[in-house]
Amino acid sequence: QMRRQLQLQQQQQQSRHGAPSAYGGRPGSGGMPQQQQQQPKPQPTPQQLLAYAERVMGPGNLGLPPEKFNKNMEALRQMSLPQLYQHAKMLKDKLDQHKLMQRQQVLQQQQQQLMMQRQQAQQQVMQQHALQQQKAKEAAAEEEERKEDGIVQTTQAVNSDALEVETAEEEAAIASAPVFRAYRPLKVKYGLSHPEPIVESCSMASVEPPDVFYRPGLPSSLLSGRRGGGNDPLHPEWLPHDSCALSAAQLEALVYAGQRHSQQNPDDTRGGFFIGDG
Repeated sequence: QMRRQLQLQQQQQQSRHGAPSAYGGRPGSGGMPQQQQQQPKPQPTPQQLLAYAERVMGPGNLGLPPEKFNKNMEALRQMSLPQLYQHAKMLKDKLDQHKLMQRQQVLQQQQQQLMMQRQQAQQQVMQQHALQQQKAKEAAAEEEERKEDGIVQTTQAVNSDALEVETAEEEAAIASAPVFRAYRPLKVKYGLSHPEPIVESCSMASVEPPDVFYRPGLPSSLLSGRRGGGNDPLHPEWLPHDSCALSAAQLEALVYAGQRHSQQNPDDTRGGFFIGDG
């Protein structure tokens, strides 16, 4: 009697939860395990591909002429699904290229507009300059006429205070003018900028240095300011050096010294070089 009660309880539990089948599933599941199966991505239909081709070739995108558009659409309707799929890919590539060309054209137009704006600004500056020159000529002509009429002394007497003010302003401008300028080599193009600031007087900066034709026989890494040296078989005496071992200002003095030493004086003596800075 106890066995029968246990069998009835087992049958009730199996009827509630379902007995497992031989394949590990539940009744009604076809014997397969209960798990989510990924659905394959649906392929586009011919109608969808034709609609996409019509949109790409139509106005607003590629914008084909009506005759060519109708001819292409008629040819597409005769294609199979794989052919339509390949043609849709080709149309997508063409559309991407078309949009890229449109962006390039927009950039070119913007550049042309900027160039025109710059030219207009330059023309306005030139016109203003010419107008100022014309006014200056007219003022000079009026001054000459006043001199001829003998009005100069009266004008100078009336404007004596203004002249004193202008003279004081000029003296203040001269006093506030800079005495030194930042120094940088003009004709020697080797090396990097000096790590510390170097200045020269404004009067020295107005003097142009001599032309350079001499090239020092040093490693290219040293002349360009890069790290290098120490592995040249032709020059084993060159030791390794860090970046910016010689700055542009130092290399300038070296170049001018080598250039001068490579020249001969009229008395057959070798030319010399003197560093007068410091």
